[in-house]
Amino acid sequence: MLTFFAAERREMSLEERILAMSEDTIRTRIPDRLRETHLFTEDEIDRAVCWLLEFRRQHHLDVIE
Repeated sequence: MLTFFAAERREMSLEERILAMSEDTIRTRIPDRLRETHLFTEDEIDRAVCWLLEFRRQHHLDVIE
């Protein structure tokens, strides 16, 4: 008898979502979404992108083959 079940998907933390983003996503999609909100200045958007890229760089885990 076969039993199928759906494993519960756990919600990714903000940190995990940032680390999962590609650099291209951070440089293109994130600024576009922030601009759409009309809540941020271009300077704030630039600082956010720089912060996200730096966060990814600092927390990147090298893969050892």
